[in-house]
Amino acid sequence: MTSFQEIYKTSYSHGLEKIYQLENIDIKSVKKLEPRKEKSENHIFHNDSNLDELDLGEGFRLWIEPAVLNEPIQVLQLNKHSEKHLLERGVVTLKSLHQADLSQFVYGKGLGQGHIDEMLAKLNQYLNGKPLKRQNVIDFRSLILSLFKNIRGKEAFLILEPFNLHHWISLSPLDLVEIKKLTLGQKNEIKEGIKSKLSDERYLFIKRFQEIENAFIKPWVNTRLGVASIEEISERLLRKSLDSSVASNALSFIYHYFPELSFSSLYYSSPQFEADYVIIEKETMSFFWKEETLHSFDFLYQKVAYTLCLNFRELTKDRFFRFLSLSKRFSINKKNNLLYISII
Repeated sequence: MTSFQEIYKTSYSHGLEKIYQLENIDIKSVKKLEPRKEKSENHIFHNDSNLDELDLGEGFRLWIEPAVLNEPIQVLQLNKHSEKHLLERGVVTLKSLHQADLSQFVYGKGLGQGHIDEMLAKLNQYLNGKPLKRQNVIDFRSLILSLFKNIRGKEAFLILEPFNLHHWISLSPLDLVEIKKLTLGQKNEIKEGIKSKLSDERYLFIKRFQEIENAFIKPWVNTRLGVASIEEISERLLRKSLDSSVASNALSFIYHYFPELSFSSLYYSSPQFEADYVIIEKETMSFFWKEETLHSFDFLYQKVAYTLCLNFRELTKDRFFRFLSLSKRFSINKKNNLLYISII
């Protein structure tokens, strides 16, 4: 025999039971819509090298902070609605998106869980495997793209095109057609307008480049007796590049728009080294009273080293040879297994 409850459910049903159930739900027990948690807490997979290295501060680091988080959010190629929503909320870089509380974005007009999932998925994919704390190579792509936070894609494409770096910018077929229709005069006018936007990033960009210099150039030049030629510096930067195939073009772009970052004919790792080499050059030149004067290397080294010693300065033979080989005022020639020095 069926119970009264079973009879009630079948005989006295009026189809509104589910509605009554909703009325009895405690609103505090309803879970708020928010980004999925399976990857939100630890959703970036990367490989930070040298994390155990003791950080002694600026000037003592052999690594730099990666520039990838300073890239604009446009590199993720989100749908236009999501991108517009982020920009309106001041989320301009990957760093600001990485640190943002995406659970608050679901209250945005027309922005749903699908948009949030897209942001997380594309951010994860873009940053996957890239160091976010310390980097022991130079990522010129990220370094330059970090300049374009306030520059549209088509503008960035135009100023990168002469340096064969425009493939870093993804444009729609329609944008590419518009660029092809531009005259040379129109392109130059746009480029001139972009220069002022780049100047807004000048201070931070120069600071980042100085970090590269302190980490990868100065310590290396110290091992080469404190001085290096511009050719050696360029080769060093290429060797420390994440992608050597674009490093040369990237440096050309940097030196064009930030000429103060270009190096002189000789690079000194410290002002003291520069002062020492000025003294060495002055003392060495004092032994060449005529253009045709010729001295053996050993004789010249002994004379210059003795003079500097009287002024409480030490000069090693290796440092003296290093200076002569880089100087544009002296020439080294070999004859009968002996080295001879003349002026140019």
